[in-house]
Amino acid sequence: AEFFFFFFFFFFSFVVFVFVFYIIYEPSLPLLMQAQRETIARLQAQVQSLQLELQATTHKEHTLHTDVLLLWEGRSQRAQLSDILSSAQGRKDVRGPDTPRTRRRKPSPKRANAKPAASGPPAEPLADSQLPLDRIATVGTIVKLRDGQHEEDSMVSKKMLQYLNKWFLKTNSMVHIRTQLPGFISNLLALCVEAAALTAKEPTILTLESPTYVFGDIHGNFRDLHYFLSELIVFSDLMYTPYHLLFLGDYVDRGPASVECVAYLLALKCRSPDRIHLLRGNHEDPLVNGDIDGYGEGSFISQCTKLFGKADGHQVWQAVNQVFQTLPLAAILDKTIFCVHGGIPRFTGGVDDRLRILQSPSFPKLATFSSPENQYEAMACDLCWSDPAEYEEALDEFGFGENDRGAGVVTFGSLAVDQWCDTYGFEYIFRAHQEKSDGLRVAKSARVLTIFSTSDYEGHQNGAGLVLVAQGTIKVILKQPFDAK
Repeated sequence: AEFFFFFFFFFFSFVVFVFVFYIIYEPSLPLLMQAQRETIARLQAQVQSLQLELQATTHKEHTLHTDVLLLWEGRSQRAQLSDILSSAQGRKDVRGPDTPRTRRRKPSPKRANAKPAASGPPAEPLADSQLPLDRIATVGTIVKLRDGQHEEDSMVSKKMLQYLNKWFLKTNSMVHIRTQLPGFISNLLALCVEAAALTAKEPTILTLESPTYVFGDIHGNFRDLHYFLSELIVFSDLMYTPYHLLFLGDYVDRGPASVECVAYLLALKCRSPDRIHLLRGNHEDPLVNGDIDGYGEGSFISQCTKLFGKADGHQVWQAVNQVFQTLPLAAILDKTIFCVHGGIPRFTGGVDDRLRILQSPSFPKLATFSSPENQYEAMACDLCWSDPAEYEEALDEFGFGENDRGAGVVTFGSLAVDQWCDTYGFEYIFRAHQEKSDGLRVAKSARVLTIFSTSDYEGHQNGAGLVLVAQGTIKVILKQPFDAK
């Protein structure tokens, strides 16, 4: 009898508890379910992005999809490419405030005639049965791999990432504590030495395979950079991240956290040199990031001296520029996508050997190229400074024309794009270098995609974008400014 009494007592109590819980919390259940749906949608978006198709042709390996994922704090929204392109010109148009230069380019020496090497078809993906057994991981092998990998990891990069993630961003709300600056300086200088040793071994033109995320300009926007990477890096550890991260340059100047952005990217590069790839932009040049007259307190050198003092700041600025000197100028993704900061090198007729010259081991690591005085500096200037032409009428017979950015800088039109892509088997050109209102611009018969990865650039309330190339598709993620309503 006692057993049945206690049984019915606890059963009745449970029924009453469930009833009361339902009465109290029932109004909030739809909100909880909605939050769960949004969380699931956001996680799915990180893996798949959102798919966006534009002028896809059957002969192209990579399909550019028509849906775009819009992100901002705690929210996501789908949009169509037509909506994005309606305002994608950007408030500042193509005329960015980059420092114009008055020195005119000297004629480039005549290039040797040679045909570029033909590129073969892309490699077929491995079937499951072809995957080597040593690439199949269990929980045990992952733990052992992580432990062994971390023993060999750069302690300097680990300390830098911990400092920036924990202290600078979270604890101090993006403010440095003076007592922590000496350690920050010493770690950053050591990081520059380590990173330069890695990038000095890299060729002028990188060769990469998908899946790859491609970033445009950063310009000292640490908050956006950290936001994107915290969403993309699996388990906050690059060794679990099954794709490459390619950055197209312009890490410094204008934005308030140029030093921190450089430190963060160099630490990631040292942490995972095979997954993090840094290209050189026009601001990775001491003539530009050291131009106080042109950029004032927003210049990289001014930010260094303001943060560290004149002597230490100048030392950091020089050390970082030594790393910049060793960075590659472009990358070829899946043999069909040419990735660069600005544009393509100009063509003046004859045998088209531009890519062969860029891929030659003899192509030097240039200290500067913004006032070119030889063939190599001229080609680097074109890669880092040029823009797509707004109007085709004023271009020369090869599709190139003058650029308002300054003497010696060119624009390139559809003819130049078609010749470059058709000669070397490229389908698309991914480039950065220009602010776009939503972080994206498609031009030149959808063959040129401009990516801009810093939002609210100079207070313009523009969005930020990045691109994922995976499984034969090109997927776009756009992020609205943090204070967007």
